[in-house]
Amino acid sequence: MIPEKPINTWSANAKLMLSGEYLVLRGARSLSIPLKFRQALTITEHPGIPALVWKTIIRSQHWFDATFSLDQFVIANTNDFPTAQILRDILVAAKKIKTEFLNSNVRYEIVTDLDFDINWGLGSSSSLIANIAACAGIEPFELFRKVSAGSGCDLATALSPAPIIYQLNGEGFQSEKVNFFPPFHENLYFAYLGKKRNSSQSVEAFNKLQNDDMTPEIREIDAITDGMLACTELREFRRLMREHENIISKLLGIPSISEKQLNDFNGDIKSLGAWGGDFIMLATDMPRDYVISWLRKRDMNTWFTYKDIALNPVNNS
Repeated sequence: MIPEKPINTWSANAKLMLSGEYLVLRGARSLSIPLKFRQALTITEHPGIPALVWKTIIRSQHWFDATFSLDQFVIANTNDFPTAQILRDILVAAKKIKTEFLNSNVRYEIVTDLDFDINWGLGSSSSLIANIAACAGIEPFELFRKVSAGSGCDLATALSPAPIIYQLNGEGFQSEKVNFFPPFHENLYFAYLGKKRNSSQSVEAFNKLQNDDMTPEIREIDAITDGMLACTELREFRRLMREHENIISKLLGIPSISEKQLNDFNGDIKSLGAWGGDFIMLATDMPRDYVISWLRKRDMNTWFTYKDIALNPVNNS
């Protein structure tokens, strides 16, 4: 079917948060890296019965579809109701901010296209919010705050062309583009554990912690984040990784991944994002062949080097 109007497309980055998970919610500084992986959103307008037809493609494979009414985004049909409900909440929030959003008496088709597996995490929700905000012509953080209790670090990274240091500050936030391409970058690996965690549930659980005064831990994480950014030696970076894991382990009351299951790695491992799933960062001075063999023995077949996935690790702007 020939569209009535030209195609409009937006895209946003995936991300990996290297430091500050959980405590970024309380104001700690976080080092976060935009990735070469992206999520794109394309909208076209077609003749036909007014509605919103949504499709999601993941790595060239159809994954999700839904049809919504245009007035209240009522779900007419879908192959995944929970996902459709989450999407509806974002669309309704966008419509409340800008009533003209998807307001023409036409049939809209929106296609989102991810070049990474949605089960990897990597900020698929935040890149979606960024794209919907761009499509609606609204401020992305205004939309984010209506649909998420997160820190906003994922969204800031999704919109950044380079690594950032992110920090909540009073009612707002500070996001600063930085360089992060250490001399030992070839000694850093990132592997998917195969157990995606729900970020929203992890945020909710952390916010329920009784310890309201986390000032000492926040200061320690700030120092670690700054140390990671300035680090030029692998040994020092590994020490910072261990310190970070110890702080979060004590705060959450659960053992680190190195303590409970991956304690035979010749190097150091740090959880990224929600503990117990998603990705881990590995740092070692062992040869690449050792790392590959170790990962394969544990059925971790999705892995990358830092250079493989980091988007513009040197900020030239």
